[in-house]
Amino acid sequence: MEKLLIILFYLLFIYYYVHASISNINYKPKGNNPLLYEPGTDPIIHLDADTFVDTVLRPDKEKAYLVEFYKDWCGYCRRFMPWYKVLAEAVKTWPFVQVAAINCADAYNVKICRANDIPTVPKLKYFSRNATSFADGQVIEHSYNSAIEMRQRLHAKLLDEFDKEMEKGNSNYYLGELQYERRCKFAKLCSTSLPAPPKSVYAPTFSYAVNTQMQDPWEGVSNGTKFLVYIFERNPEKGLPFSLDLLLFKPQVEVRRVLVWGPNDVRLMVEQKNKKNGDEQLPYVVVLERGGKTEPLMAESITDSTLPKLHELINPLMEQINQTEQAEAHAKKPIHVLDCAKNPERCKQLFYVSESDMLKAIHAALLDEVISSGGNELDSQRISNLKKFLDLLIQRFPRKTFERSLPPTHPKSLSVGKPLSWSLKAIQVFNRMRQFLDKNEIITMDDWKNEFDAAKAENSEPFPIQAEWEHCKGSKPIFRGFTCGLWTTFHAMTVQAYLNNEQESLKPLKAIQAWVSSFFSCSGCRRHFMSMTTEKFPMDERNVKTREDIVGYLWKAHNTVNARLHGDEATEDPQFPKEQFPPSFLCPECRDSKGELEQERTLDFLLQFSTNIKPRQ
Repeated sequence: MEKLLIILFYLLFIYYYVHASISNINYKPKGNNPLLYEPGTDPIIHLDADTFVDTVLRPDKEKAYLVEFYKDWCGYCRRFMPWYKVLAEAVKTWPFVQVAAINCADAYNVKICRANDIPTVPKLKYFSRNATSFADGQVIEHSYNSAIEMRQRLHAKLLDEFDKEMEKGNSNYYLGELQYERRCKFAKLCSTSLPAPPKSVYAPTFSYAVNTQMQDPWEGVSNGTKFLVYIFERNPEKGLPFSLDLLLFKPQVEVRRVLVWGPNDVRLMVEQKNKKNGDEQLPYVVVLERGGKTEPLMAESITDSTLPKLHELINPLMEQINQTEQAEAHAKKPIHVLDCAKNPERCKQLFYVSESDMLKAIHAALLDEVISSGGNELDSQRISNLKKFLDLLIQRFPRKTFERSLPPTHPKSLSVGKPLSWSLKAIQVFNRMRQFLDKNEIITMDDWKNEFDAAKAENSEPFPIQAEWEHCKGSKPIFRGFTCGLWTTFHAMTVQAYLNNEQESLKPLKAIQAWVSSFFSCSGCRRHFMSMTTEKFPMDERNVKTREDIVGYLWKAHNTVNARLHGDEATEDPQFPKEQFPPSFLCPECRDSKGELEQERTLDFLLQFSTNIKPRQ
């Protein structure tokens, strides 16, 4: 029976490894959304719903994982992207950590991101080598201006993990990765004859210094390494913490460990041999500088003062590295764009309202953003805000499109427009979901998704989730997209509120604010929007008094965002710069003699622009 169980165990073991979906640096994740990182090019492993568990949470993994949860449309994720690339490049030679990423905007990955409790992005989580569940992930604060800061935070997690394992008596936790030198390359520390060490002393995975031919100590060391540190030790547990501490500076600082086995070991330095007991001088550190003197910068027994002195040597180098990484993070590749100053008529064709874009954006807003907003159930506040937003969609989502030649204020304009057939079907979905909220006091995320999917199927799948963005398509896949479609929809609904004589001027705007406050997962974007609409440009009776103000307030708020983000290379599409809307080539009559936007003329333009909608094909 015992043999049978052993055979069964091994069969299961083999089955797991044959069928496990483990990601690698060249893996292209499943899904439809664009990626912020390039598989096979950036030193970042891509994860998806198929590979996350088998890669990050498998019980016998050899590395810890630092995972970024992002959404490709999120401006702050795009701003963080170059820093994460720099971090990944900096730590790619660390032996027991792997940098990874997963796109939570892709519907394929929503369940994984929910399981990791990711209501806002970007978010970094550290999964130790012992992590076997989503709850084991530890949040690490990210930085938008320093890869070294994040390197330090990641390093601190590794040290903490090591300390916990040492407390458990697991002294071999990292020993297999920080192996010993196979050859002793530093002439002053080597002899021409060396007896073989007793193999029973340490784990057989260690590589001892067994070849003592005198060679260049820098042989085989990366050209980017500035300092080479040798640690001579007899007890691996004593030198290991020192080695791990210096991991922070890898690859600029490389550590080589040499195992010695007694006070008479021929590799001990002369001053050590003069001691009665060589162990008194171990562990011992020798520091060499590339291109510097042949004599060591430091050669001494490791004490409490050794590491601070070594840091003092290294810190100037790290300052240089920080400057280099800053330049790398800010480096941009040129993008060819159409010059709108020279080609205004061609540029006009790039600006229009697309029914497909609005439907695609609202699908993400009502499904993906809702079910990833945190927890397993919708709380009362989120249900209340969702009701407000659905009421706005039911009442003000555009039902018709109008030719620009006919002003929307024309007495017959509301009767001559062409129906937007897909939008009318979408409104039926909104109605069903609103009724669903009224009928249920407790709504789980799965309940919401299942009902939404059923409502879509009942109404001929009105949301073109697989279609490309039209007006909102960026010059590169990482630009525009969802946020463009969302703003377009918000503006179109404020225009509909105006045209349909909305009596409660603040109501449509407050519904938009309610959705943002509860469901917009870009943490920085949400924070700025709420700060703007509650403090800097309050959404209240002082600024919204008439139905014209419904349109005017959102226009001004959007231009406030444009002014803040103008010139932000991480988020600004060069073909669609975040200038004050509308640009001169789109509406020359909207500006006065000083070039400032004139509100009444701009309102007329916005009414025409947001009602002349390109139907979904």
